Amino acid sequence: MRRFLSVAVALLVAGAANAQSAPSGSIRTGTWDLEVVYGGGTIEGRLELTPSGDSLVAKLFVGDHESPVKAGKRDGNRLALVSTAPGMDIGYTLEFDADSVTGSFTYDSQPGTVKGKRRLPGR
Repeated sequence: MRRFLSVAVALLVAGAANAQSAPSGSIRTGTWDLEVVYGGGTIEGRLELTPSGDSLVAKLFVGDHESPVKAGKRDGNRLALVSTAPGMDIGYTLEFDADSVTGSFTYDSQPGTVKGKRRLPGR
């Protein structure tokens, strides 16, 4: 389950951001503290989004594990993430609203949810 959650979080990380001072309705870069809920359990995670030209670099951590992900389709404040781990079929759909993120994912044909807040700079 931890590996799954790690992959789930990794997908979140792959996702997205403009600038730290981006207006509401866009995806902000920075560190996001997450709650990943799957299979009746909750695990803490972290998503790190950094700008790279016109793209984003995402790192997702679930529990103590980094989960490899890549950003997929981006539409305004919505971002789709896909796992890059071999044999893992996980897809995330995230929606960003200022300093909050919510979303859902499917792993092994079972649904899960993600929610979180962006850390303020200096914390």
